[in-house]
Amino acid sequence: MNPETIIQLRQQLEAIREFQRKNASWRFSYVGYWGQFFMGILFLGRLIISQTPDANVVAQVVYYLFGIGFTFQGFYLIIKFKMDKRVKLIIEAMLSIGESKPS
Repeated sequence: MNPETIIQLRQQLEAIREFQRKNASWRFSYVGYWGQFFMGILFLGRLIISQTPDANVVAQVVYYLFGIGFTFQGFYLIIKFKMDKRVKLIIEAMLSIGESKPS
């Protein structure tokens, strides 16, 4: 394997590990991501359920922004968690194969 490729794979693997290190333990962070996603859904659901004409418009906008933000960020983190888990295994396998073969 090309030495530049090995360096790039190691950098990518280190970036994934750094993201994991910055978050809580894997199990709790994954539950937190789902919690954040459902919190966003609850904010958006509250807007749909409580459509009263005399409601404060500013409060509705804040609920909408928080709902959208929590939902999309939670969804992004769930997908990132799943992808990082798989990509990490692939990169580690490629590095072990690439380092075992002499170039």
